[in-house]
Amino acid sequence: MSEKHKLRIKYLIKLIAFVTPSILGTIGYFIEGLSIRESLYYSVGLYVLNFYGDECNALLEIARWMAPVVTISGIFFIVKSVTQRAKNFLYCIFGNAKVIYCEGEEQQILKKNIKGSVLAKKESVYPGVNDCIIMLSDDMENLNFYYKNKRKFEKSNVYMRLEQIDSFLLRKNKIIFFNETELVARNYWKECNLLKYLHGDTMNVKIAIIGFDQLGQKLLSFGLMNNVYAKNQRIEYHIWGDNTITYENLFSQIDFMNDDQVIYHGEDWAKDLQEFAGYDRIIITQE
Repeated sequence: MSEKHKLRIKYLIKLIAFVTPSILGTIGYFIEGLSIRESLYYSVGLYVLNFYGDECNALLEIARWMAPVVTISGIFFIVKSVTQRAKNFLYCIFGNAKVIYCEGEEQQILKKNIKGSVLAKKESVYPGVNDCIIMLSDDMENLNFYYKNKRKFEKSNVYMRLEQIDSFLLRKNKIIFFNETELVARNYWKECNLLKYLHGDTMNVKIAIIGFDQLGQKLLSFGLMNNVYAKNQRIEYHIWGDNTITYENLFSQIDFMNDDQVIYHGEDWAKDLQEFAGYDRIIITQE
């Protein structure tokens, strides 16, 4: 389950907890003989410890204890939210803050892993902070957000994620661009290199890459550039994915300095499943 769905379920549970005392109180007062309008009115009063009447059936008893708990929880949530906003504001003014503009499930991951970070919505821009990281939903939204608030970013180091647009076209701007997919691919070949397959001055490796969108393409590109270990090496990259035909046409003229090969198999990797036991490494880039 994605973080977005978890967040929706969390908010739904809070909403149900908030309205339950009112529903139970309305039913309870109605059982005691009050009209629907009166029952609804007096059930709202339960949230502020205002209990009407002398008789108390089981539903009213549950509602009269549950409502104050919900009220206190709501007050605590509001105070916590306001305190966090004030803390972020002061931290941005006086501290070495890194303000991250992003949405969705990435927020908590970045908050956890980037020390001194402040999560911000695109509606609330903090001007003049040391570092800003812009990671909204897509490249155009990132660029539009930056240019809309350009003056507020003048004194900040701006780091912007670009996945589709070539950042070379935007070098004149005072922005440090990064491609998250490239970083993952570079780090993969750095951390998971092929040195263990090198025997003397020879290397024979078969690698399968399943999924050939952005990440699969970057893994192949940086693999071809970085995985040069010996003159007598033979690294076979076997590719499955949607974009293999286009990529094969674009790079069909690559002149390898060794016996490396790139073999494209199309989209359906399942039909070649029996061959996977012969691969030294299988990289799956699909979710």
